[in-house]
Amino acid sequence: MLLFVANKYGGVHFDEQRDKPWQEPLERAANYMTFGNPNNETEQRFIELGEPGGPCMFIVPNEKGNLWSCLEIELLCAAQSLLNVHCNGQRLIITGEG
Repeated sequence: MLLFVANKYGGVHFDEQRDKPWQEPLERAANYMTFGNPNNETEQRFIELGEPGGPCMFIVPNEKGNLWSCLEIELLCAAQSLLNVHCNGQRLIITGEG
């Protein structure tokens, strides 16, 4: 999953090709539910993007101009979890000063 996201959004190279059998279903699943506010709306709401039970978007007013797929949210959650790992009372990953 990390390789899929890294190749899609940068990392060593940018790769939009989906030439492996597992990639297309993962792409569809990632875009099934999106979160953000691509149109700078002011109200939180839920939008069905097709037929009921199909792909949907949850508008988050504070995320103006952004749109996050489920896969991106999962990656952000993993990164947040890594930042909170402690061993013997010491944080394993230190960010910034202080």
